[in-house]
Amino acid sequence: MLQHPPCPPALPIIGHLHLLGFVFPKSFQTLASRYGPLMRIHIGASTSFLVSNANVAKEVFKTHDVSFASRPEFGSSEYSIYKDSSSFFKADYGTYWRFMKKICMMELLSAPQLNRFAGIRKEEMMKFLETLVKCSDEAEACNLGAEIMTMTNNTICRMAMSTRCSGNANQSQMIREFVKELQQLVPLMSLGEMLGPLKRYDLLGTGRRLKALLMQYDELIEEIMMEREKERNAIDGERERKDMMDILLDISEDESAEVKLTRNDIKAFLLDIFLGGTEATSTVLQWAQAELINLPEVFKKLREEINTVVGSTRLVQELDVPNLPYLQAAVKESL
Repeated sequence: MLQHPPCPPALPIIGHLHLLGFVFPKSFQTLASRYGPLMRIHIGASTSFLVSNANVAKEVFKTHDVSFASRPEFGSSEYSIYKDSSSFFKADYGTYWRFMKKICMMELLSAPQLNRFAGIRKEEMMKFLETLVKCSDEAEACNLGAEIMTMTNNTICRMAMSTRCSGNANQSQMIREFVKELQQLVPLMSLGEMLGPLKRYDLLGTGRRLKALLMQYDELIEEIMMEREKERNAIDGERERKDMMDILLDISEDESAEVKLTRNDIKAFLLDIFLGGTEATSTVLQWAQAELINLPEVFKKLREEINTVVGSTRLVQELDVPNLPYLQAAVKESL
């Protein structure tokens, strides 16, 4: 007989919603200290399993990863213009998922490919630091979260499509606004998940808004893809530095590929990159900054290591990271 993990006492209809504060990680930590590293929580009609221990997480994500590989349906699928099979993030474990993972590991996110874009990451980091210095010199308040979001947006867009998400480029600005709106819509979609069977009626209007946003995104990316295809046809040979879109277009044109990528597959994958990379990276960086401020001794030790290894006359480079074990430990702890 299947035995579920422990579950805190729940209230009718809302479930455990009353146990969650505004800062979810802190609420989860409090619940885990009382009910253990693996528990079951209900929020409305939605059921989730909360993992708060490295050993249990290893069992889920490594030992039994195949059993947990498939993704549940999120939101009303009839409002999405991309089928679940087009999205790497939402795809079930199978041929398409394995193919896309292989492409990510061997081409899109391989070490040589990431090294080609080291200059881009450095440029965007310098722009970010210049903004912080300017705010400091002018004694102005700085919205660190917004600046980090801009930096990650720019970096990801340049690596994916060789275009920045800020500045004068109309296409780039539209991508940035689209990502911002969709990120604001996701919490409302999560709220709709609590309604169970009633979510199909789109009582909150999130489904219709999602479809409208995805249509705008589809038109924009289609325009960018068509421009890129014209550039590729006009160039004699291959581009000197391929971005993610170039690699995906190459695969879609390869008749011998294990899986034939469609235009929708490419658009859905880039959407996963924009949403997942931007929000997750920005959130982790903000939490890391907050933890360092709350732990001055850790912050001091980290600065001492950097001053010893790197010195105080230049910035930390990516090549310095292997020689900074305490920094690596701090990054892992933040993740």
